[in-house]
Amino acid sequence: MSTAENIGTDTGDRAAVELSSVETEILTMLACGRSAQEISNFVSLSPNTVMIYQNVIREKTGARSCAHAVARAIKLGLISLEEIN
Repeated sequence: MSTAENIGTDTGDRAAVELSSVETEILTMLACGRSAQEISNFVSLSPNTVMIYQNVIREKTGARSCAHAVARAIKLGLISLEEIN
């Protein structure tokens, strides 16, 4: 099995993963390459709170890193490539 095929096998399907609107917004900004500081300025949260959200997103998606969470979210349809710029 290739690495790309392994992206989605750690956890269940989209129905098993539900992200809040804030989590989805943070995940989309991560996908765009934004730092925790940049995200915190945009969503008016402390960088620490953004990092907590990142941890929750990784847990919910079954990801080992933010990059893995982005890949899993795209595969599960939680965010789309069109949202990433």
